[in-house]
Amino acid sequence: IVYCARCQEPMRGQPNHRHQRYYRDAWRATTGCDQPMVRADATEATLLSYLSHIQLPDDWRERVLALTDPQRNHVRKEKERQSLQMRLERLRDLYKWGEIERDEYLSERETLKTRLTALRPSKEPDLEEAVKLLENIGELLQQATLGELDKVFHALFEKVYIDRNHPGHIYAIEPKPPLHRLMDISLLPRLPDDDN
Repeated sequence: IVYCARCQEPMRGQPNHRHQRYYRDAWRATTGCDQPMVRADATEATLLSYLSHIQLPDDWRERVLALTDPQRNHVRKEKERQSLQMRLERLRDLYKWGEIERDEYLSERETLKTRLTALRPSKEPDLEEAVKLLENIGELLQQATLGELDKVFHALFEKVYIDRNHPGHIYAIEPKPPLHRLMDISLLPRLPDDDN
């Protein structure tokens, strides 16, 4: 999940002869990227500190709903669902009264049922579970082993962009979809020397 902020290519973990861990740009020779190796422990400590300080405002539910605007989409789908149900009933009546043939009835019924199935709500991320995870993340991470941290980072992030010249080495993070909206509205911590 670690990417070079300069060339956007994936970085790889690599220990040195003193068993210190680094991230290095595996594509440096081919891309001409000038990113030097970056200490893994310093980068991960910054990421842990960042995660430990995320706070969600009290009105997080309202803010997430305002960002996603699910109500308008729900109303549109419900109207379409009712319309399709009424068409199915009319179709059934037409077939029962002998107004249409069996093949036409079966074909049209299959089309309408397929459209109804497509209107089923897509699985939304479980925001409550994501909130519980974020609220307790500081405590969990302090007790985690290196292997457990690896799993946590992979569970939370799509990509982490690093740059050795950036404070704390973290340039940007891209959270997994369930956390996207929560991080959009969270009170994100800032690095002490971040002027922006």
